[in-house]
Amino acid sequence: MQAIYPSEEMFKDLAALVDGAIFDAEAAVLHVSMELMGHPIRRRLVVPLDMKFQDFHQIFQIAFGWHDYHLHEFYQYDESETDKFQSRQTNRQKLNIVMDEEAFEYANDVEMILEEGLLLSDFIPSHTFIKYVYDFGDNWRHDIIVEEILTKQNLSSPIYLAGEGTAPHEDCGGEPGFNAFLGIMNDPSHDEHDSMKAWARMQLYREFDIN
Repeated sequence: MQAIYPSEEMFKDLAALVDGAIFDAEAAVLHVSMELMGHPIRRRLVVPLDMKFQDFHQIFQIAFGWHDYHLHEFYQYDESETDKFQSRQTNRQKLNIVMDEEAFEYANDVEMILEEGLLLSDFIPSHTFIKYVYDFGDNWRHDIIVEEILTKQNLSSPIYLAGEGTAPHEDCGGEPGFNAFLGIMNDPSHDEHDSMKAWARMQLYREFDIN
């Protein structure tokens, strides 16, 4: 049975009632990749720019299979260089967008602001590179590159365009732990293979499926 989403059905009815689009928004096409050596883990998304940063965070939780167990933050970069793809190497962090006021208790060389109330349109399209960090212990870092700005979009929610690579699961110990996990999972003869599979199920780990 196909799932029915009440809000989507309502939008369809409203569009039929007015015989046209009911949304007229700007949106950004985003290429998002995790910083993991030897593991191409990427997602391509379209998101409306009137989205709040709290909701932006939730999009990455869904797209990469996280479960919102940990803290997160965003970084905006000083884009004095024109090549957006070089921002990671040539430009410095300009602004740290944090999830709650507790972050202000810690020293930081970068200016900090709360994400509450901020919209993507406050930073995009004027900035084309943002970093999203989730779980400060495992330190999962996601590079967000703005590929294109779309205008007059009949778009009320994000669209998942493409993706590849299964992201690490929660609490696996960062990149070294993820590599060790994959080694055991891919070796049925390993003494810990069965226990690791059971633990992975507890952590809700599953292979990437765009559907």
